[in-house]
Amino acid sequence: MKKKLTKRTTLELCLVLWVWLSKHPSKEKDDWPGWENLWEMRSFCPCCEYAGGQSSSQCRRCFLLKLWIGKKKLSKGDNIMCLECCSPYYQYNYNKSNKTKKKYALIIVEGIKTELSKLPKLKGRNRR
Repeated sequence: MKKKLTKRTTLELCLVLWVWLSKHPSKEKDDWPGWENLWEMRSFCPCCEYAGGQSSSQCRRCFLLKLWIGKKKLSKGDNIMCLECCSPYYQYNYNKSNKTKKKYALIIVEGIKTELSKLPKLKGRNRR
């Protein structure tokens, strides 16, 4: 059964995934052991799953869009944003050096933390 993702849950899952990837730069996203506890995600990305898929129209709903495109203005025909050549994900995904992969994974971790910090605090829940 597929669960409904919230913005917070989506970002928290992304954070756990990318922290793991930063500690295991020789691994791929689909190697993350956390997938075993989740329902099937078509793209191995909680943000893509939340947005509804991997197409340029869906990418506009990605919570990490600013991280992927920086200050670039969006055009109607833009490609999948995280795969743009200058995005941290592109740099992570297409580099072979573990040191470089770790560097970009940590940039993504910081971007996720920034987005999480913008969310309202939850009452009665300890937050770090």
